[in-house]
Amino acid sequence: MNLLVVVPLVVVVFVAACLLFAWRMHAGRRAVFQKVGRRLGLSYAKGRYRDTTALYGYPQHVLEGTFEGRPVKVFEAMRRKQASIYFVLKHGRNMPRLQIFPENWTAKLSKGLGGIKDISFGGDAVSQEFSRTFVVQCDDERFARAVCHQRTMQYMLGHLDMPSVVIEGDQVMLWWDYRTHGVLKGQNVEPQLRLLIEVFNVIFGRVQEGPPPLPTTV
Repeated sequence: MNLLVVVPLVVVVFVAACLLFAWRMHAGRRAVFQKVGRRLGLSYAKGRYRDTTALYGYPQHVLEGTFEGRPVKVFEAMRRKQASIYFVLKHGRNMPRLQIFPENWTAKLSKGLGGIKDISFGGDAVSQEFSRTFVVQCDDERFARAVCHQRTMQYMLGHLDMPSVVIEGDQVMLWWDYRTHGVLKGQNVEPQLRLLIEVFNVIFGRVQEGPPPLPTTV
């Protein structure tokens, strides 16, 4: 058979196979999220969900509704060709962006090159251990220190395998990076939502006196 015919045919078959595989993967994830949504009483939207938070990238497979009395949202997102899943709780107060995540070798390298600004927490043994274990990023250092109080530090040191914690605007999030934690299975969505609410209560469960204003649990 003529190569001028074979080569284009092989390319077409290969592209078609890739598209079919991608479609089946997407359909499989959609079925997983729809099943979880029905079980938890959350609505499902398959399209890309437009949000003001640039951190998300391009969200899809969105679950949204009320879980244990809290307004929540769960979705997968593609950002810079990397997939993640976000668990979001809305609390109705506008806050600076803050992120807390474990300090791994890439974070240490980036800090050494000046690519990451990490807020250090000195003082007692718990604060020092927290600073060695986690990276805290926030433009408002005063707010970061109010969030990372002793109870927050102790809790996170006891949950070293939890996803990154992100606070931004009126949302508190757990950011599950597939590169670090692997693809999230459907049965793990509910435990992560419970973890999100627990994290929220740990951080904001006490009444703060004076600035910065922080929400309290109800």
